[in-house]
Amino acid sequence: MVGWAHGPPFAGIMAPSDPVQLDHERRIRRLEEARLSIENTLFAMLELDRREAAKSKQHAARMAHLDQTMIEIGDKLNGLIGWADGTVKKKPPKKRNGHKQ
Repeated sequence: MVGWAHGPPFAGIMAPSDPVQLDHERRIRRLEEARLSIENTLFAMLELDRREAAKSKQHAARMAHLDQTMIEIGDKLNGLIGWADGTVKKKPPKKRNGHKQ
């Protein structure tokens, strides 16, 4: 292994207009732009996930409330059916003189 005290011997030798150096700098800029784009996309995805989780919690709460309401309606309906069934099974009232029912 060769040890260089201040980097490789060709560092700093390239001219500012060297096509290899310019190409390298363009690639570095494109990589940085791509990294920023990916980072922004990830932040957006995290925010969407956070919002979706909040909506899911609200939906679950609404569904729980709706389930409870449906149970209460079912109980009331069963009670009404029982009352109506008992009313129908009773003997019909006797006819009075000349009055129709």
